Amino acid sequence: VVVGITCANYISPLWGKRKTMAVALWIQVFGNLFTYFILWPGRPYLLLLNPFFVGLGMQTTWLLMGSMMADIADEDELRNGTRREGSFSSVYAWAVKMSFTLGFGLSGPMLEMTGFDVSKGSSQENAFFHMKLVMTIQSGPLAMAACQEYDHPEKSLSP
Repeated sequence: VVVGITCANYISPLWGKRKTMAVALWIQVFGNLFTYFILWPGRPYLLLLNPFFVGLGMQTTWLLMGSMMADIADEDELRNGTRREGSFSSVYAWAVKMSFTLGFGLSGPMLEMTGFDVSKGSSQENAFFHMKLVMTIQSGPLAMAACQEYDHPEKSLSP
C-alpha cells in the first residue's frame, strides 16, 4: 500500500493525473498478463509476484480516482456556480457498485464459457487455459478509453 501511494504522489505532479492513471492501468494489464505465466501447478511461490504488479496499479488507480473526481467537481462548480460534489460522488459510488455487481453476475457465465466442469476437478487443462485467457484480456481496454476522456487541466482551477 505504501509503495503505491508513494509512487502516485511522486509521479502524479510530474506527469499529470491522466498519464499517471494510464501508467497505473498499464501496470494492471501487465499484472494480468503476467498472471497467465505464473498460474502453473508446482510453482505456487510465483504467485507472490503478482500482487506487486496488480496491487500497485490498483492502489494508484483508486488513489487517483478520488483526486480526479474532485477536479471534475471543482471545474463544474466554476462553470455553473453551484456545488454538486454529492451528485458526482453518488454517481461514482453507483458506478463502482454496478461494476462489482456485473463482475459477480458475469463470473458464472464466463466460467461456463471457458468450458470448466466442476465434476472433472482440476484435470481440465483446456478450461484452465481459457480461464487464464479471460483473466488477461478482461481488463484494461474500457478503462484506458475512459482515461483518454479525462482532459482537465493539471494546473489549479481557481479563478
